[in-house]
Amino acid sequence: MGSAKQAKRRWARDEDIEPFWRNALIEYASSGVSISAFCRKKNISPTSFNLWRRELQIRERERVSAVSFVCDSQLPIFPDKVKDSSGRIIPSRL
Repeated sequence: MGSAKQAKRRWARDEDIEPFWRNALIEYASSGVSISAFCRKKNISPTSFNLWRRELQIRERERVSAVSFVCDSQLPIFPDKVKDSSGRIIPSRL
């Protein structure tokens, strides 16, 4: 089996594991300690911590990008206020 297939299988979205790592990252952010100290305290591999931190950053970028694409390309966006040429703010009406 090729390494690309192994990587895809390894990083398949696991609905049980992802929340664990999201919570661990949130906990770490508010802990005020180094990654090493946090991982020692939680008995987590620093390598796994960093891999999941990167993976979740990628997933979040993909999610935001997908939402942005839908909003930008498929849904019309109407501002609730506009400025006229003299700078006055005028409410929009649909």
